[in-house]
Amino acid sequence: MDNSDRPQTNAPKRPRHRSPSYPAIDLERAIERTQRLWDLAGKHPAPLESAVKAWGYSPKSSGGLQTIAALKQYGFLNDSGTGWGRQITLTKAAQELLVYEADRDSPDWATRAAEAALRPKVHRTLWQKYGGSLPDDSVMLPFLKLDLGFSDDSAADMLKRFRSSIAFANLAEAAGSVSQDDEDSSDQNVGNGGVEQVVTSSTLEKRSPNLQSPPTTPGQRSVQIPYSPTTWAVIQAPFPLSEADWEAMIATLNDMKRGLVQPDEVDARAYPSEPEQPS
Repeated sequence: MDNSDRPQTNAPKRPRHRSPSYPAIDLERAIERTQRLWDLAGKHPAPLESAVKAWGYSPKSSGGLQTIAALKQYGFLNDSGTGWGRQITLTKAAQELLVYEADRDSPDWATRAAEAALRPKVHRTLWQKYGGSLPDDSVMLPFLKLDLGFSDDSAADMLKRFRSSIAFANLAEAAGSVSQDDEDSSDQNVGNGGVEQVVTSSTLEKRSPNLQSPPTTPGQRSVQIPYSPTTWAVIQAPFPLSEADWEAMIATLNDMKRGLVQPDEVDARAYPSEPEQPS
């Protein structure tokens, strides 16, 4: 029987697997793109289409949009508006990194590069999970695919760019002693138009001149904790911590309380005596 006259039925399309977001370019290329944007507009907002053209992409190309998304994940861009009418501006973190770009051996550049390399969410997830000591790809790929939902191709591509960024920021040399968990710029709304302000020892000293802050290890952040109008403490850690790490830190501080805290003494000045009653 000739089946040519039978109505053809199209098989249902299989839904396309969508991997989690990750930077489409590594950190070194992201900094190069950032420098071109600085050369184009400096501190001023630039039309998105102008930036894409400056990077050598055709208008409204997917490569241009992927670069925009990557720079935002590294914390280098803010944008405003919608669609192709958006205006993009370099963040303070990007400007600071470009200032020190000429001397990549300096501690100032190293600190900012480490922060940028671990700002994308998936980057810091891997860095925190493996404690800064990265195993072979064959160990990390199952975690990316089974736990984080990456496709085979995306997982391999992400790992390649992740390793490149880590090596470029010299974090591999500090493996085992550095862990970073900075929030992704897309999740942050703390100053600088939505990108977290970079906290360094110099900015801490400007905010509180009498505070002696510890040296900042690349990949970590120092955060000031005010506990009185004139007194500050400094905590250095790979912020933001996970909920479990936060609870563990609080528990450890409570265990250490006896050795760190002097019991309060009753201050007579806080409890003025009752006025004498006339006899």
